[in-house]
Amino acid sequence: MVTKIKWEKLEEARKILKLPKKTTRKEIIEQYRKLAKEYHPDHG
Repeated sequence: MVTKIKWEKLEEARKILKLPKKTTRKEIIEQYRKLAKEYHPDHG
């Protein structure tokens, strides 16, 4: 299932992740997923 993420939510995520303003949509999603995997309780 593919979920379309609104730009407003991505912009909020970019700020939380402390990424530069010129970060692309793809880069924001990749960084979010990387950190989600790293900190997920089932990881490890």
